[in-house]
Parts: sequence; C-alpha cells; structure tokens
Amino acid sequence: MPQVECTPVDPFAAQLARLLCGSDLDELGAVIRRWTAEAPTAATRRLYEELGVKLLELKRALAQMPVHPSVRELEFQLTLMLQLAASSADPAVR
Repeated sequence: MPQVECTPVDPFAAQLARLLCGSDLDELGAVIRRWTAEAPTAATRRLYEELGVKLLELKRALAQMPVHPSVRELEFQLTLMLQLAASSADPAVR
C-alpha cells in the first residue's frame, strides 16, 4: 500500500531542503554568513546563527549517510521538525 503524506510541506522547509541538497558545505556556510550579516536585528542575527550551526551539523551528518535522502524526504522531515519546534516554543516568543 502506498504511503500517504497528510502534512503539507512548509515553504521554509522546502527552501532549506533544496539548500541542503543543492549546496556543498562551503556554499551553505556562505549562505548562512550572508543571512547573519543581513539580519535586521541582533535577536534575528542570533537566531540565524543558531539555525546555521544546526544546518551545518545536519549537512555533515547527511554527508556521512551511505544513502542520501531525497529533497522530498527532507522537505517532509524538516516540515515536521518546524511544526514540533513551533508547538513547543515559549508562547511569549510566538
């Protein structure tokens, strides 16, 4: 029986998945440095820095896998991770 995905892909997750699959570690680092340099506030800069560290960790982990996930698989997993993070975030931050 085919697997049915009920969760629509988050646009940000889709963008991150394409970035993870379509760039090498140096390119990803350059994108993250640009994000942090162009951040509108210090708080946003810190969030981008934290996200960047996690994305680089994920990119390294994916590179170690014998079989790499597809963009679609990453989109779905990142969507679930974003939903989980949003549901457990401090309500004062939302």
